[in-house]
Amino acid sequence: MQRLIPLVVALVFIAPAAAELNGAQILDKIDEAFGVDGMWSVATEVITTPEGESRTFTIESYTKNGNEMQLMRYLKPASVAGTTYLLLDYGDDIWAYFADTDRTRQIAANARRRTVMGSNMTYEDLAVSSNYADSYSAERLRSEEYAGVDCYVLKLIPRYSDSAYSKLYCWVDRVTWMPLRTDYYDSSGELLKRFLLRDIRTVDGIPTPYYYEMEGLQDGSVTSMTIIKVRYDLDIPDSLFSVSSLGK
Repeated sequence: MQRLIPLVVALVFIAPAAAELNGAQILDKIDEAFGVDGMWSVATEVITTPEGESRTFTIESYTKNGNEMQLMRYLKPASVAGTTYLLLDYGDDIWAYFADTDRTRQIAANARRRTVMGSNMTYEDLAVSSNYADSYSAERLRSEEYAGVDCYVLKLIPRYSDSAYSKLYCWVDRVTWMPLRTDYYDSSGELLKRFLLRDIRTVDGIPTPYYYEMEGLQDGSVTSMTIIKVRYDLDIPDSLFSVSSLGK
């Protein structure tokens, strides 16, 4: 009997470790958490420049089929109202309609490092937000507490050779699978910006961040987004996500 005790103790400690997810599995969990069948939301976005000046926008967003299709339409201010971004095929195909010129154009792959409406978000960031597993390779580094939440810490390497980032570190909530914090490093390995998700609420059984923030750590600029309304029970027609419907 005495010989069995060490074996039992060993199994108690080995079993949880064997159940730990690897990096790729955690990315799948993130995509599953974000990949709802359909979502509609209205949010307020505030862009603050390094000089402290700010601009405020109201944005209406739709997503469908696990973020395979996304649409973002600016409602306010009047100067940009109607401007719309359409992401298809999980962000591999991006289109923009500019209301001030009444023109629609496709965003070229070599333009994805550019910022969206002067914010801290780039076209690359919008595309990646819908498909972590295809966008990054992931290494699980450790588990630790962040903001009072038990998290996995991942090191992410972009799969795209033309990415603006050399690597990212991500803190993922082990319960909701929300990436609560992501640190982005530029091509020279310097810390460039930080993305935060806060105020996670459960809506229709779905963990939903009500506050997003992207901070430019090299210049002090900040882009924040606060959700005003969100619904998951809408039947969104595929026709909404059509290039030909932009601007109509």
